[in-house]
Amino acid sequence: MKIFSLMSVSVLFIFATVYLVDRHDSVTAIIYYALGSLIGINYFISLRKENIQSSICILLIILFVMTAIIYIQGGLGGTGNLWIMAFPLIAYYLAEKPINYYIVFAHASVLMLLSFFMVMGYIESEFSWIKIRQTMIVYFVIILVSYLNESLKALYSKKMEESLGRMTTILDNLQD
Repeated sequence: MKIFSLMSVSVLFIFATVYLVDRHDSVTAIIYYALGSLIGINYFISLRKENIQSSICILLIILFVMTAIIYIQGGLGGTGNLWIMAFPLIAYYLAEKPINYYIVFAHASVLMLLSFFMVMGYIESEFSWIKIRQTMIVYFVIILVSYLNESLKALYSKKMEESLGRMTTILDNLQD
């Protein structure tokens, strides 16, 4: 969580500064500074807490909001659609089951809804229908591959524990 928090704060502060200095967009800059500050505060609070999972959930909620804003807004140079791809990977890596599944499902649902509103013209977007469609296809492939990776890791971990148990039993029997 430490690395993701520091990276997120850095990226958000850099984005905020670019929006403030280059684009003269103080509203977006304030939002990014605020989100970065919330992540920083969450990190320092997590240092004092025993339950790190609650801090991870708060971090993921902030990143959830951040990626939705970047997707809606388009991001710097139209790269907002790329930033959403990292969210499922981070969520699967940081959060425990089933929380990671719930938050990724919620993120995917919100992005689908936002994509629908963009395509229908209810939300202004610099993304074309093709770019939105391709983004969502790649996003769902990333979710699927991440889910399969998590499932295989759990399966192999269980098999390793079973093998270790059998080996321990054999070694115990050899010593007798």
